[in-house]
Amino acid sequence: MNKLMHSTAIRYFLVCFCLSLSQIVFAHDSFVESESNDENLSEETQFIKDRLNNMSSVIDLRYTDYVAKKIKNYTVRGKHESEKLLARYSMYAATIENSIYARNLPDILKFIPIIESELKPNARSRSGALGMWQFMKGTAKNYGLVINSTVDERMDSERSTEAALDYLTYLYKRFGDWSLAIAAYNCGPGNMNKAIKKAGGSRDFWVVSKYLKKETQNYIPKLIAAKYLMNYYHAYDIVPNYSEELYFSTSATKVHNKIELNDIANALDLELEILKKMNAHFKKTYIPKNEKGFNVILPSESLHDFYTNFQPYKIRPEEYLAATPVVKEEPIVKRAKIHTARMLERIKIVKIESIKDDIAYNSVSE
Repeated sequence: MNKLMHSTAIRYFLVCFCLSLSQIVFAHDSFVESESNDENLSEETQFIKDRLNNMSSVIDLRYTDYVAKKIKNYTVRGKHESEKLLARYSMYAATIENSIYARNLPDILKFIPIIESELKPNARSRSGALGMWQFMKGTAKNYGLVINSTVDERMDSERSTEAALDYLTYLYKRFGDWSLAIAAYNCGPGNMNKAIKKAGGSRDFWVVSKYLKKETQNYIPKLIAAKYLMNYYHAYDIVPNYSEELYFSTSATKVHNKIELNDIANALDLELEILKKMNAHFKKTYIPKNEKGFNVILPSESLHDFYTNFQPYKIRPEEYLAATPVVKEEPIVKRAKIHTARMLERIKIVKIESIKDDIAYNSVSE
């Protein structure tokens, strides 16, 4: 009797085991099929995946739920902010893109300031990072940026861009992969090294990211979403919004002697507050004297007049850093136009024609 019961128990166990095993295999097969079957995807999701696949990049432009969420934020929920962001990019596009191309660095780097600061030179984080590229003070000084009682070059769009590209180049040489280098820009090379070790030495960001903090796990997906926006904003009826008076292409030149910002504003017929916003790296109301020189950021169209008016300040011709504007014929907003410019809330400028002595606006309401 005991032998019979024992035999029955064994058979029952084997049957249950086989059934359980078949369920596990079936569930696994179903999971793989749902992941690979694009027929189950929504039309919009498929559009996004196809567009990501059509973009070339040195990083894996992988579609994930978080990438989709950020793209939706840019193109639906935060559409009006994206319109301002696109206009703001026109201010700094020449500075950023020319520096990247001159170094033969990958195109993806130009989107880092978008996710770091929304391209705001005076952006400040809770941790003390500052500027368009969000430099911490120690790292900024290591890469040659001046920080003292009168100047903080983390807010100089030109100098901070050069320093950021120096740092990113170093990180790429250290890790040998652009996804890891860019992620290390966020978390620091020490934390990246630890994550790589925990990942068994893998150099695949999507493997290593499991061992990084949440912020850094999301960093590359945010970058992918930013690149998507800049390439496909037109597909969502997003138009750059130039209704804020600060939006025009900029360039820089170095100044070695002390100059009052008010004198520059008067000579170039620019609004002083706008000039201060463009040159947030000067903590005082003047550009301090310095043998190496400090950048003054100006509308590209004003550089020639600035050079002509301030010859006595020993502006050196070889340091004339004017770059070809990416956005042509953007306006220099002068005093007479400030009141009008500030009233242009929720208005899209469809065309702005800049003339030497006047500015003509052709606009339509949303």
